[in-house]
Amino acid sequence: MNTLFKNKKLIIILALILLIVLWIFLRGRGAGQAPTASPPPTPANSWEGLLPGASLFEDVGKSLGEPIEAKGDLYEYISKNPNINNEVLFEKGVAVLIKRIIVIKDQIHARAIFDEHGEGYITLYSERSGYGDNLYVYLGKGIAFIGNPIDNSVLEIWYFKKVGSIDEFIARYATGYTLHPDPDEQINF
Repeated sequence: MNTLFKNKKLIIILALILLIVLWIFLRGRGAGQAPTASPPPTPANSWEGLLPGASLFEDVGKSLGEPIEAKGDLYEYISKNPNINNEVLFEKGVAVLIKRIIVIKDQIHARAIFDEHGEGYITLYSERSGYGDNLYVYLGKGIAFIGNPIDNSVLEIWYFKKVGSIDEFIARYATGYTLHPDPDEQINF
């Protein structure tokens, strides 16, 4: 009986050792595997898979369709608004500015853009400013939008190849805008 008892103890100990070794082996195998890489975050200044400064004319055509009009290096593409088209500015065949027209159905609001991108914007003014619509430029992110924080509307979102200064942005992309509002065009609420 004593031999049988010793054999049972030995079998139990061997089974426990086997389970522990198996557990360590399986656990170590999982740890040795390369972690699944998550996709890189989408840059703030990309839209429809297009990235200013990287997307070629052909890439824009695949995403937005055939251009419906061209004025030099500025091409127009159909938007959801029947009266205003999306615009893409090219330099040497590469998109550097994409102007996306926003419609009510898009459900994009000024407050949401401010919340997403923070307070680090520069406000630019134009003749639209008299109606409360300004251009809010996130220079370091390559994104801007024309909107009205009072009524929470967004009319356009601009995705652009980043530039070094607001003066360069105005000269390249926003020639009708200034850093200072025209006092004659301000509305009073």
